[in-house]
Amino acid sequence: VGAKIELSTPAKHKLDACMQKAAAEIERKTHFEKWLDSSKANCTCRNACKALDDLANAAKFAQSPAEKQRVVDQQEVAETEKKRQEDVKDLHTQALVILRSEDDVGAATSLYRQALKLEVVSSMPEHRALAHMVEACAHWEDGDALLVAWKGIESKAAYTAAQAAASQASDVLGTPGYYGDKIQLDEDAEKALNVCLREAQDEIERKASFEDHMSAGQSHLDGSRAIAALEEFGRAEELAASPEEKQRVVDQQEVAETEKKRQEDVKDLHTQALQKLVATDAAGVSSLDPESAVELYSRALDLEGPFGGRPEHDALVAMRELCRAWVS
Repeated sequence: VGAKIELSTPAKHKLDACMQKAAAEIERKTHFEKWLDSSKANCTCRNACKALDDLANAAKFAQSPAEKQRVVDQQEVAETEKKRQEDVKDLHTQALVILRSEDDVGAATSLYRQALKLEVVSSMPEHRALAHMVEACAHWEDGDALLVAWKGIESKAAYTAAQAAASQASDVLGTPGYYGDKIQLDEDAEKALNVCLREAQDEIERKASFEDHMSAGQSHLDGSRAIAALEEFGRAEELAASPEEKQRVVDQQEVAETEKKRQEDVKDLHTQALQKLVATDAAGVSSLDPESAVELYSRALDLEGPFGGRPEHDALVAMRELCRAWVS
């Protein structure tokens, strides 16, 4: 009896409306959770900028106080991560400014070490890149110190090691979405390092040229070529840079000057002896004195004595014998 037991049409419409609202809520909730989960995942992967973008989308779907609070909490995490990344890259930027100017490379090393303390996860690409940059700067520092000490070969080796470490930093693929520019030497910093390498090479060449002139001077000195030796030592003096090199030049110049003075004394005695063999008095009468010439040649031989066997020694002996025969 009576009407069929079922929802009336108006009731059906209301139920449909409720079903639609529930479906919409499920879809909203799904979108909210999706964006929030994506934000967390990106934050874990150090992609802070993408994490914040995801949170902006999640915030559009957040409705309940709890959901809104979850968005706020996750934003704090993402902002903290972004700030950490900004600090890392700020230190990197400061270091590059120093390296470009070839100023205090040690200060750049310190900045990279500070950045490394902020990027503590060793598996992160940025941690590896920063570690390579610390190594590059440390080698660069060594190169500068060695170059100042006039050690060109060692300095060049240190600068080459710095280049290798910097290249390793450049080879590290940065984390997608990590704030700022990639951690590596920029073009100007690379140019500055290349300048250091050229300076090290110049020092190597200067040192080699200095040693060549010093060796040539010693060779001339060994051969009693005092004037030629002094010329070589003079060229070495122009190239001498370190206090030790300058002192070596002074020492060898003193030896060469002493040898030159000895040779001048020998030749002066020879000249005096010749004058004794052609002397005339005021009236033009011959006043030869070969005995004095013998004495002068003996004195010359005393100066040349340690160098027996040289042409000058043999010539002096012959001249003294000639004068002795003259006396006889």
